[in-house]
Amino acid sequence: MISISDLSSVFFGERKGFLMILAVYADDSADQRRQTVFTVGGFMGFPQMFAAAERKWKKYLDDHQLEYFKASEAQNLDGQFDSLKRMLQPRSARAFAESVRHDLGKIIAEEHLGGIALSLEIPAFKKVLREQLDAEQYFGTSDCCIYMFRQFIVNCIELMNRDWPESSSTQIAVVFDDHSNWRQAEYSYQTLRGDPLVAPRLGAISHANDRTTIALQMADLCAYEGRYQTLNVLGLAPERPEFTRMATNHAWYAFSMFREEHLLKNLDTARRFDEQQRVRGVQRRDEHDSPRQSEGRERSDGTPKAGELAKTEG
Repeated sequence: MISISDLSSVFFGERKGFLMILAVYADDSADQRRQTVFTVGGFMGFPQMFAAAERKWKKYLDDHQLEYFKASEAQNLDGQFDSLKRMLQPRSARAFAESVRHDLGKIIAEEHLGGIALSLEIPAFKKVLREQLDAEQYFGTSDCCIYMFRQFIVNCIELMNRDWPESSSTQIAVVFDDHSNWRQAEYSYQTLRGDPLVAPRLGAISHANDRTTIALQMADLCAYEGRYQTLNVLGLAPERPEFTRMATNHAWYAFSMFREEHLLKNLDTARRFDEQQRVRGVQRRDEHDSPRQSEGRERSDGTPKAGELAKTEG
């Protein structure tokens, strides 16, 4: 298994830095036709914050003959939770999967690893793009994956600046799981390098195998539960006991979602910022041009123009 300390030594060496561990859940097999929710979830913190949780997590997997944990496999009873492979009746396999998910959630809570989840209501995103002609320009993309990866990173940096202002010089290394959207994830990260408010915080970016990287398995559980909580808020799924237990035990640091009203608000903010930049640009040009333009005009204090002064003297 690959540990956080392994990743940290690669990214930072002897320097101090934050790690942002991200996983993603889009529409799974139960939701492909509806295309409802896209969720990015994970954890953020100093490497040492993860060490104890990783040890407990690995021991738990070893004790229960699990090579790795993936929340969708626990939900669908396949992969590591396949009832035939485990030689269990379906009901017993379900009980085993729920027990594992509950116990691993407790580890996250016990070690105070605050999960972060950000969800996008996909129909709302498509509606805003369709009805607001400048939405793609201001969002920077029409791809919900790129939009959400970028929003997640920005939101996490804003949380860092708010809650750890003393760490303003500390960079973040971002680790994504090896999912089918890795190109969008990397593109999202690279485009943020041009943002002066975000760029100073951006360190390295990498992708890792969630079957061998424990921190990504933790992020996977966070993203999965965050997605189903979003479906619950939308009235599309019942409340999940696991999310409630994690929330009660303060295992969540931040949970939010983008619906139509939030997207429109973000769009309006971007428009106003763009207009402010345009006005400032005009003012700077005016200030730059004013000395040359004033050469042919009377000065404000009534002094004659240079040509008129010469004629008077002659």
